[in-house]
Amino acid sequence: MYITVKQDLGNGQSVTEEFDTDAYLDYEEFCQAVLDFFADDDDDGAEDERDATAIFEEVFKIVGVHEDVGGEQNIFDEDLESYWTSGYAELDEDEKEVVMAYYENVGGKFDSHMIAEAQENYIGYFERIEKFARQMAEDVQGVNNASWPFNCIDWEQAGKELMHDYFENDDHYFRNV
Repeated sequence: MYITVKQDLGNGQSVTEEFDTDAYLDYEEFCQAVLDFFADDDDDGAEDERDATAIFEEVFKIVGVHEDVGGEQNIFDEDLESYWTSGYAELDEDEKEVVMAYYENVGGKFDSHMIAEAQENYIGYFERIEKFARQMAEDVQGVNNASWPFNCIDWEQAGKELMHDYFENDDHYFRNV
């Protein structure tokens, strides 16, 4: 994930830079890296007693939080610190995709509880609703559904019926809670 940070220099000028969140262990380390990057060479040497987070939040503006360089903004615009505190930063790319698919449907507060809920309710990745329905039937019946009567079922319709208890986003299926 990349974060675009902007510092206004005055007189209508500003400087922006993108930072890769994977390079930082936590929010404070990220804030310190931003401060170091934008350090003023003409600094008068006076020490600021505040921590890096307080200075960062006062001086800089987050202008984008996105998955790829130059990508679209996402949920961390409002609460950047939650990227690290929620446990999202430790997930691999596939797990992040699942969590984001879940979050896009349920919304709410993005935190460790929501991530656990997404993982708990995740059924799997299915390119078509028919494959989802077949897998659900196989899981419930415990048999391979390639033989009669399973080969006579309208699996698309069966999948649609299942969607009362499940939801799908980007081919990821979840239990509806």
